[in-house]
Order: sequence, then C-alpha cells, then structure tokens
Amino acid sequence: MTGGPGKAGGAGSYDRPDRKWRCGRLALGQPCPRGPDATGNCQGAADCVPVRRGDRWHCTRPASAGGPCQAGPLPDGACSVQRPPCVPVRSLSALRRRITRMVVVAVIGLVMIALTGTDREALLSPGPLTFQHSVVGGCAGCHQGFDDGPAGWVMTAFGMAPEGHGDAACHTCHDLGDHAELPHSRPAAVTAALTDVAQAHRAEHDTETPFEFRVSGWLFADADAPTSSVGCATCHREHRGVEAHLTEMPEGACQTCHTAQFASFANGHPEFDRPLFNRRPRIAFDHAAHLDRHFDAAESAGKAPESCTVCHLPSDDGRAMLTASFETMCASCHQADIAGTGSIGPAGLRFLAVPGLDLRELKARGVDIGAWPEWSEEPISPFMARLLVADASVAAALDRLEGLDLLDLRDAAPEDIRAVATVAFAVKRLIGDLLADGVQAAETRLADGAPDQRGAGPTADQTGALLGYLPMDVLAAAADEWFPSLASDLSRPFPELPDPIPGPKPAGTDAPAPIAAPDQSTILAAPSDAQSDILAPPSGDQSDILAPVPDQSDILAAPSADQSDILAAPSGDLAPAVDQSDILALPSADGLNTFQAPKVPADEALAPPPDTAQTPPVARTDLASPPMRIEPNVTPEDWMRAGGWYRGEFALRYRPTGHADPFMRAWIDIAAAKPQTEGGGTLLSVFSGAQAPGTCLRCHSIDRPQDGTAAGTGGVNWSPMDYDPDIRTFVRFAHAPHFSLVAESGGCQTCHAVIRPDGPGGATAFQEQYLQGDPTTGVIAGFSQPTVATCSQCHAPGQAGDSCTQCHAYHVGTFPTPTVPTRMQVPLPGQ
Repeated sequence: MTGGPGKAGGAGSYDRPDRKWRCGRLALGQPCPRGPDATGNCQGAADCVPVRRGDRWHCTRPASAGGPCQAGPLPDGACSVQRPPCVPVRSLSALRRRITRMVVVAVIGLVMIALTGTDREALLSPGPLTFQHSVVGGCAGCHQGFDDGPAGWVMTAFGMAPEGHGDAACHTCHDLGDHAELPHSRPAAVTAALTDVAQAHRAEHDTETPFEFRVSGWLFADADAPTSSVGCATCHREHRGVEAHLTEMPEGACQTCHTAQFASFANGHPEFDRPLFNRRPRIAFDHAAHLDRHFDAAESAGKAPESCTVCHLPSDDGRAMLTASFETMCASCHQADIAGTGSIGPAGLRFLAVPGLDLRELKARGVDIGAWPEWSEEPISPFMARLLVADASVAAALDRLEGLDLLDLRDAAPEDIRAVATVAFAVKRLIGDLLADGVQAAETRLADGAPDQRGAGPTADQTGALLGYLPMDVLAAAADEWFPSLASDLSRPFPELPDPIPGPKPAGTDAPAPIAAPDQSTILAAPSDAQSDILAPPSGDQSDILAPVPDQSDILAAPSADQSDILAAPSGDLAPAVDQSDILALPSADGLNTFQAPKVPADEALAPPPDTAQTPPVARTDLASPPMRIEPNVTPEDWMRAGGWYRGEFALRYRPTGHADPFMRAWIDIAAAKPQTEGGGTLLSVFSGAQAPGTCLRCHSIDRPQDGTAAGTGGVNWSPMDYDPDIRTFVRFAHAPHFSLVAESGGCQTCHAVIRPDGPGGATAFQEQYLQGDPTTGVIAGFSQPTVATCSQCHAPGQAGDSCTQCHAYHVGTFPTPTVPTRMQVPLPGQ
C-alpha cells in the first residue's frame, strides 16, 4: 500500500513484498502509518510522529488521516493521540521462505532416513521389476554404484563412474559376444559396411521420410553418427511392472538410426527384395521338377508325398522348418538307385585291383616283377592310388603312368618301364601291409601330413569306414589267388631291373621270339603251346592227361617206378622241397618259382608196363570221389545286393549298403577335400558319374572356396540346413503360429510359391547352380519371396501388431545359453 508522511491516506510507505512483517490493521484497510519494525513489533500506537521546529513540536498527521490533531504534540514531543498497538503478521514472502526451509529440512530428514534405514531399497525403488529379473538380489545386482554410497551415486549420475560400471551386470547372464555393447552386437566395421549397402540402395525404396523424423534430423544432425556403444537401458527399460515387456520399443525408436525411415510396416516398409536364402540349398532337390514331372509319373503312384508336411516339420520351438529323413522322404523312389539295382555297369566300387600289365614286354626288357596274373585287364583304382601315394617315389611313378597304356608297353621309354615296375611292387607291398598290419597299415598310409601333398588323411575313427570294415579272410583269399608267392616276392629286393633298361624296339622290327620253356615265373600264366594242359604227364603225348602211354592200358596202373598213386610225389632229386602228396598243396616260396614237371627217364618211359595180370585190379569203390558242392545260381555282385564286399576275377569291389553308407561317406569326404588324385584319375569322378555306385553326389552338393578354384578344401553337405537355436539373425519368424492362418488358403504356397521354369532351358537352371563351387553365387531357391502385402493383412495395429521387434532382432550372432559349471561332489567313503 501507498501512504506515509505527507501522502493521502496515511498508510505509510513501508509495505513492500520483501518485508517479513505486515501491519495487523492492513486487512481492515487502516494500516499503521509506520508499520511494524524488523522484529515484528507494532509502531502504530500514535497517529503521528511530531516534528520539532525551533522550540515547538508540530503534528505531522497527514490530511488524508484527518489533518493535525487538535491537542497537538505533548511537551515531550510525543503524539497526543494514542491507541492500542496492532499485532503484526508475517508477509507472504516470509511465509514461503519459512515453508521452503521446513520442506527442505523434512526432505533432508527423509533422505537421511532412506539412506540409513533398513528398508532403503524399497523406499528408493521407482517400481517393481519384471518377473524375469525379480530374482535379482537387491539394487546392487544391476546398479554397480549402489554400494558406493551417495558419492558413488552422484558420480554415476554424472557419468563419472569408474570403468566397468554400466552394462557389466547384464553381461553376467546375457552373453551376447565380444561386441555386446556395439550396435547389433557386431564389430563397428561390419555395421559400417551394412550402412554403406543400405545407403547405396536408399534410392530404390520409394518411401517418404515421416515429418517427425525430418524434424529430428534437423534438430539432432549428429544423432545418426556412429557411436562406440549403446547401453542396455537405452532400449530395455525396467521398473515398469512385473508383466512389462523388456523388448517393447516406442514407435520409431529403431528408425532413428536406420537409413530407410517410413511411417509403418504397411506404409513404407521396403519390399522383401533379397533372396529367400543367402545360399543354394545343400541338398539338390528341385521342387518344380519333382512336382511337375516325377510325382506325376505312373511309377510314382502311391509313393509321392501328398503334402509339404510329409517332408518338412517344424522345429521344437516352432521357428524353423526342418527336413525329414531320407527313409521318410526319398527311400521309396531312390533306394534302388543307391543299391545299384538296374544300373548300367558294376554296382560295386573297384577298391583293390591288380592292374593289367604287358608282361611279355616287361620280360623282353629284362624286368622281373615276380608272379603276376597274366589275364588281368584292370586299371589302377583311385582308391588304391590314394593308398599308394604315401610313398613319394610311388607317387612320382603314378604321375608318370598317366596316359600310358599298361597293357601295351612296346613303345614305353625306359623310365616308363621303371615306373611300371615300381608301381607293381608297390601294389604287392600294399596288399602285404594290409594283410600283415590291417587297419594300422591303412592309418599310416592315410595319415595327415603325408609328404605327397594330396590332401589330409582321415582321423583315426574314420579308418574303419575307409576300409569298409573289410574282412581279413576276403583280402587273404584274394591275395592267395592273385599272388601265391607274395611272401617270397616281398622278401627279395624287387623289382629286379637291368641296368640300363632297354628302350623300345625300333619300328618295323619283329616281335620278340616266344620263350621255348613255359613261363614259370607267373604261376597264373596261360600254358604254352607245347603243353596245353598243365595236368598232362611229363612225357609222351601231352595233349591230354588221360591219353594212355605206350602199352599202359590203365592210367591208374603203377609205373615201373614207385608210381602207385598218381598224386604221389616223384622220387629222386626231382621231388620238390615241400610235401607234394597233394597236387593242390602250396609249394614253398623258393620252390614255387623253380617248380617243374617231373621227368621220367627214357628207359623207364619206353619199358613195357608190368603184367596187368599180376596187378590186382583197383575196385571202383576205392577211387576217391570228390565231395559234392552247391554251385551258386547268382553272381557275387547279385549275392551282395544288400551291400558289402565281393571279389571279381582280379578286383575287390564294395557295394553300398544303403543310404549314409560309412565307406562312401568317408571316401567322398577325402575326395572333396582334394579332388585331384594322381595315378588313378580324379577320385571324385568315381562318385559323381550318372551311374556312379550309390549316386551320392546327385543330391549332396559340395561347397568349394569362394574364389571359385577347384583346388583347396571343400565340404560335402551330408545334411540339409542344420537349425541352431543359438544363432540369431536380423529376421526372426516362427512358422508354427501361422499354420492355422494359411490352412484354408494356399497352405505353404501362400508365402512360398514354387517357381516354374520359363522356357526349355529353365528346367536345368536349378541343377546348373551346382556346377560351380561357390554356394552363394547364382542362388536359385525355387520359391518366390513373401511380400509385404501378404504379411500386412494381419500385421497391423489392432490386429497382430506391426512393431519392429516382432520380426527383427537387434542382437545378431551366435549366443549359446550360459550354463553353470557345477562340480560333481563325490562323497568320500564313510560320509
């Protein structure tokens, strides 16, 4: 209020907002002219404060208050008009200050109680945690600075916390890799590369950036700059209740960092323009060809699947669609292909074989390789070549034999002859090692780090599979037939080569003259013209063993010598070193190569036979009758139609036992790891032909290095896509919840429509992608892409929802579920 000495109204000029006290009569409109003092005492008991002028006191009451009083001032200068003092009251500003102080004191008191009380955590908590985090033990479980006291809280609040505070507690339970704090849990370089790709394709997405994002970009121009880390609490907000969803994000929160920004999923989301798969299918199964051609064939009646779910079933978590087994999907049509039923050519793989050699030319060159089957025409099998190349010298010999006709060595150079002899002895050594050492010999020859640099060998547990669990008796019987003197041959320094080896004869010269004596170095050689029957007697007419000698009416008659038994050993020095009481007995190693038919002296050969009258006739019942035997009605290959080992004339063959045959798988793995196998052609070609036994590579693809080279390590896809629930990608989709939505429409083809080939060449486009090794080049999945229009029919606000986190994951990578390394507590005896 205005007023004071010399002003109308007499209210005084003391009333100010910042004063602590106000006059008690102010509310009545008659405030004291002077108002209360600083201590709150009333100064308005008199109407005025007289003023002395000279020797007199004059009244100073203003005219607004009634003018000078009639009595005037008292002689002592006091006002003559006195009244009771008022009770001053506090001003509004003083009351505010007082209440503020009280509130501050109360707050400080409450804070002190909260900081020092036993229930301080409950008092400080902004709200309950989600049920997933409800077991966290107190505030310190997540807030590392909580136990540091008020000083630590202040430091944490202002970003001054020591290193290690922040998201470390989250990583204790949530293992998101080494880059968990970086965007998408990926290295910064990877994220930058993805950003560059997105910016390069930004113009392809014809979407308008919403107004709010444009304004945000103007206000926060550096908001999309690369950041070193993103805290967990940036996206995952706690203390919002027990049933709150930690992965829920505000609308548009994800797009603040992304290049392509749009209003909603149905309005502006980029179309699904990337391939359905980032690599070609591991199993080369052409859906279009099977649906349109194979399943409609008459021979597929009752075998073709009636629905997609026959072959594809959801995983346990309902996210991925897994492929059923071969027995469920393919066996009804393709089991016969694997077994080789009706195939052109042998149904078994030639594993060990005696290669056919030009033995006449080797003998003419003076090369002695010991006993060798003369009638073999087998080539060197790739499997045998892989076992032989463990020796560097043999590997070089096999390299030299490439393109050389082993059955015609007339034009072979001396070094070629040497290579042939080296390989021949290596074949014998291989069979001998396998007979002597078995699996250990194969492990040695197929061990890792072989000096031939032809690919790493198998592990120890693969050796049994690589040998196909070959029975020892099968190999021993084959060795006895092929190389009866194998032990003797291996005990000598074979091969025996002349020095120097003669070169080929000049063109136009006659062939080497035939050897007069029969070839005794090869026990299996064909008989010479002079002795057409190996069982012919040593003298006389040798065309037939049953032809009678002069004057010998009975072949069983005893000759002049002690020949009472045709099977008895000859007498004298002509007897072999071993017991020859059995014509089928195996001679010794030395005797085998020196064995000759016994010779009868001339005088005995021409002597008349003894009197038959004096010789008692041999009863028919005394003749040794050969035991009866059952001759098989099927070939060895047909007999092993269920799979396993069988022996041809000069080769051991293996017939696949069915799908996932361990022998086939082990050798294909080696062939894919290093396809070029010197000395035996390409090992991989044995399995990749159209009529290859097992037909494994018709379906199982091989991945090569991405540089496209044929050399180097390759991997065989023995299984379809292996679903790993620990792998998280940017897109997450669960198939199981969608089954009921598409059941009445097109089923699986609502989203995955089979693409039919266009034109005559399109039918092979799917298979042509497997002609090159890189599985990520020229991918043809055989299905169309799902569209945004299809998904947005259900994924919209008010229906299934269209938030980003429904279909997209932020953290990508492989994140296995953490386990607890609990030690096994073994109780001690007596406890």
